[in-house]
This record gives sequence, C-alpha cells and structure tokens, in this order.
Amino acid sequence: MEQDKLLRSKLLTLKFAEKQFFSQKIKCNFLKDSDKGSKFFHALMDHNHIRNFIPAIMTTHGRLSSSLEEVGAIFVNYLQQLLGTSKSTIPLASAVIHSGPCLSSSSYDLLLSPDSHKDIRKAVFSIGDDKAPRPYGYSSLFFKKTWHIYWGKSLCGCTGFLCFWKAPISCCNVIYKVITKILAGRLAHALTDIISPMQNAFWGGRLMSDNINLVQELLKKYGRKRSSPRNLLKVDFRKAFDSV
Repeated sequence: MEQDKLLRSKLLTLKFAEKQFFSQKIKCNFLKDSDKGSKFFHALMDHNHIRNFIPAIMTTHGRLSSSLEEVGAIFVNYLQQLLGTSKSTIPLASAVIHSGPCLSSSSYDLLLSPDSHKDIRKAVFSIGDDKAPRPYGYSSLFFKKTWHIYWGKSLCGCTGFLCFWKAPISCCNVIYKVITKILAGRLAHALTDIISPMQNAFWGGRLMSDNINLVQELLKKYGRKRSSPRNLLKVDFRKAFDSV
C-alpha cells in the first residue's frame, strides 16, 4: 500500500508536469484550467504542430526533399551562409549623422544609467507566467512567487552588466528576457527623439497593418482614367537592416 501510494503521487506529479509542458508549448493565453487535457486542448496542439511542420523543402540542386534530417540540414546551412557572410561597406559620414535628429541628454543618460532593483522587478513581473522557462524548467511564475526569498538579490546581481551586453529576446530564458526587456524599455524612450512621427512600425500603439490599409486606399485611385502617371514600389528586405 505504501508503494502504491508513492507511485500514485509520482504519477500525479508527472501528469501535472506534462500539462505544464504542453500548456507552455501550445502558446495560448485564453485557455482555462478546465480546458487543459481536454479534446479542445489537444486539437489546438495538433493545429500548432501541423502549422509549424515543414513536410518538404526544395534543395539547392532543385530537388524536393521530404527527409527530416535533410530539411533540418538545409535550414542550418542556409542560415549559416546568410549570417556568416561579410561584405565591405561604406563608412557612415559623421556630417550626415549629425544633420539628422540626435538623442537628447536625458535619453543619453537613461541608456547609460545602471539598472535599479525597481526596473528589474518591473521587467520580471511583466513576463507571462508560462513564458520563457529556464533550462531546468522553472518559468517566470517561479521567480515571481519566490522573489522576496531569493531571486530579488540574485537577479539584480546577474543583470548588473546591462550597459554593454545585448541579447535576443527569442529562444531565451527568464534572465535573458529580463535583460532584453529593460534594454527595450530604455530604447523605446530614446527612439521618440530620433524617429519621425510619420513612421508606423516603430511607435508604440501603431501596427504594420496600418500601412497595408493605407496602400489599399491608394491603389483604389490607380484605376482612374484621366489621372497623372503614378508608380508603386515594393521593397523586399531579404535580411533586416543589412541587404535590400
């Protein structure tokens, strides 16, 4: 009976861990506790799996391959060639840089200011409970619940190098996300000094879809007769901010 009780407790723990794992993997914020493990829950899981699955890909030799190993190797090889190539560039002229908008002294000081305990706590508690688990499986909820015990001082020590370290926000754990959120918050404040209010993509509260709606309104006038000649140019950014 003791063995049975121990195994049942272990089974419940593993089942709960399995639900937590799939809840994070499904990336759905509107699910309730009653939805976990239901038919609807697994239908969402299957939908995400089908949407993200790549059954086949065209190789560099023009052959269609459906091998999982070959598909993965082609992706890795493509990204290595894309990110590993270097090209000669023309240095920026300082006169051109200073002729445009520059950062104000307050924004400059903000970017170089040391991170405070308040900033780190705000960044931690702004992350979703099921987002960005650590390598050992603890999500940001664990940091929030144990903040007053240990993680407040620990994270403040780990993020003391914010002034010179940059990290991508995708595929990162909690500490990396905290660092990136603090940097992004400071940059968002500084960008208001140097970005034109006519920009749509880099201002808070605006969406890229606004540009799509604007283009659709402009194209309605293109079919009119007795109008002046006009042209529409679509620029394709193959690698962001590097090649056009």
